[in-house]
Amino acid sequence: MNAKSLRRACAVALASAMTLLGLFVPGAPAHAAAPGSITGVLTRNGVPVGMAWVTAQGDDGYGTDYTKGDGSFRITDLAAGAYQLSFNAPDHFEQWSHGKTSAATADPITVKAGANTVVNEALLPGATITGKLVDADGNGVQTGISLVTGTDEWDGVASAYTYDGSFSLTVLPGTYKLRFDDGVQEQWAHNARTFATATPIVVGSIGETITVDETRLPTGRLAGRFTEGGAGVAGVDVQLDSASSDYLATTTDANGYYAFEHVFGGAYKVSFAKWDDEDPTQRFQQWAYGKVSLQTAESVTVVPGSTTTVNDSRLPTGSVKITAKDARTGAVINDFWAYGGVRSGDTTNGAVILENVAIGSYQMVIGGAGYKILENVPLTVTEGVQTILTVQLVPYSKIKTKVVDAKTGAPVQGVCVFDTQPGFARTPDGCGDPERYSNAAGEVTVNLESPGSYQLFALPRQAPGYGAQWVGVNGGTGDQQSARLTTVADGATVTVPPIKLDKAGVITGKVTSQTGQRIRFGAVGLFPEYFNVGGNIADAELDSNGNYRIDFLGPYQWPLMFRGADHATQWSGTTGNRLVASKIKVTSGKTTTYNYQLRTGRAVVFTVTDRNAGGFVVLHDAVSGDYVSAGWADNGSPTMTMHVLSGEPIKVAWLGGAGWEWFGGTNFASAWSFVLARPAYQISLDHPVRPPTQRRESGPVGPYPPVRGSRADSSACKPSPGGCRTRGARPAIVGQAPDQCSLKAS
Repeated sequence: MNAKSLRRACAVALASAMTLLGLFVPGAPAHAAAPGSITGVLTRNGVPVGMAWVTAQGDDGYGTDYTKGDGSFRITDLAAGAYQLSFNAPDHFEQWSHGKTSAATADPITVKAGANTVVNEALLPGATITGKLVDADGNGVQTGISLVTGTDEWDGVASAYTYDGSFSLTVLPGTYKLRFDDGVQEQWAHNARTFATATPIVVGSIGETITVDETRLPTGRLAGRFTEGGAGVAGVDVQLDSASSDYLATTTDANGYYAFEHVFGGAYKVSFAKWDDEDPTQRFQQWAYGKVSLQTAESVTVVPGSTTTVNDSRLPTGSVKITAKDARTGAVINDFWAYGGVRSGDTTNGAVILENVAIGSYQMVIGGAGYKILENVPLTVTEGVQTILTVQLVPYSKIKTKVVDAKTGAPVQGVCVFDTQPGFARTPDGCGDPERYSNAAGEVTVNLESPGSYQLFALPRQAPGYGAQWVGVNGGTGDQQSARLTTVADGATVTVPPIKLDKAGVITGKVTSQTGQRIRFGAVGLFPEYFNVGGNIADAELDSNGNYRIDFLGPYQWPLMFRGADHATQWSGTTGNRLVASKIKVTSGKTTTYNYQLRTGRAVVFTVTDRNAGGFVVLHDAVSGDYVSAGWADNGSPTMTMHVLSGEPIKVAWLGGAGWEWFGGTNFASAWSFVLARPAYQISLDHPVRPPTQRRESGPVGPYPPVRGSRADSSACKPSPGGCRTRGARPAIVGQAPDQCSLKAS
């Protein structure tokens, strides 16, 4: 199974597990009917194909099976519904029924309750990549082989395992990179250590054969001994780390000796660790020579054809006593925790004691209930001495309230209450934290990361029958712009009036795609799905027919968000701006129907250049500030495709090691607005992304202000002898070809 299928299988398995645990908002009816099944035979040129991984995936179920020697497979216990059937055969690209090369074009397979569906499949023809991996003497090398796309080292296309080094892979036309992995170290064609330095393999047409012969990179040996007090220490985990992300591990023998055979030449760092679960005070991890962090460790060089010796001994130890005080009152904090390196502890009596800590300098992380986490606290441990560390923890700013029934005033338990800032409806990473929920008395405290003005959202995750709400001034609302605004000073606690919950109503409907195809991974929700946290906290997934049901909304008017794979994120009324979206009225105890056609939007390809490190290109709606889309870029994977609605103004940010960097400004408010009117853009990153010296173009600030490059000004970016150029005051879109205008800040 290739990497893409593995990720998909894991995602489906996780989703199924979360559903069983009750972590998704309920809405879909339970399946009581008898399960169905899918059977069939997989062939290649009329010959049965064995050991192929067959996967049936649908919104209502998931199942897998390997084909037998006669090519047959049988997937059982499938709930009635529509499924996508994929086939991962050895040495062959993944395909879908019937003879399709992508999940988006796959024919849906209908499973009926208590019945069997027969699907016979023949592997499609393709091009061939063949070759052999040999050692320096010309002998074949036993290894795993995987072919990945030329832009993503984890996007697997085809794989094989060879005992004599020979391989043959069937692929579609495209650009690929080839990896050899013997389970210890990996190399890439041709003679490369990393994906980024690998040579692209370009396949032009079906029927083409490309030969890729490779010689195993030269290796050396790294060995040594780990001791304590002159005696060898058994059972110590030894690990090699390299810049190419190699991970090699072994364990010391009874006398403390270890060895790594067949190590590629290059620089490595060596760590020694023992993870004693029975006695955590005996845990340690250190790096050669005598260092307590990877950053301070020395590099050792493995020379092909020779042995590099790395001996080290366990560092002496000291102890640590950590106490904490409230940064505002000076009061002793009894209940807190701390960790640094591989050692951690917690306390309820005012002191964390860590014994047998290796000497050296650490960066500690310390926190406690109701206090902000304190990071990168320097601590130096000295041999035979107890080091005393006292820290001051800053209390969260807080909003306290009570959740009650709107009619009876009775307390309501199990309501998740969280904060957002005006205009940016970003949600927490789930409601898993018990502190977010109202208790038996209806009481709840919302911890705030910083002082400022906030709005509250109440989600009755564990209070069935009640409806969610933005907390308004005189009751609930479905519109964030009408929610009550509470301003909290630094470290202050503000108590606000009770949250009055109304009974829930239902919105149901069917979502279709303008393409006419089934929508994959579709959902209807209340919040933008942010790329690294939260978003789906109040989603209802689409079933196999595109139907949805939301039964946890209060009786107000709500804008709804619609999303799906290969479609732009959009709001009811077909807009990218939540603030002007159409609103659907909900009535307690009744059902409202709202059907929607999901637009694909404009598929925009971004290519990131001048990267010093990996990061995200993030698109935000220029008016609401909501997240629109994001894509990862690094030296090995510089290209991404994102979908936005045509005409939607966006702002572009880069989130990398230096934090947020906005194109055309220093923050969201000052960044440029763009309408992406072209199919491809190049993001040129100059760290930091500097705003230009020219003034920003002035103009109205309505829902969709006109900006250069939009359909309202189609002449702003047009062909010229030198490529594509912009006119006017804003030099934000700089082109290199008529259809590849660039976003550039420099």
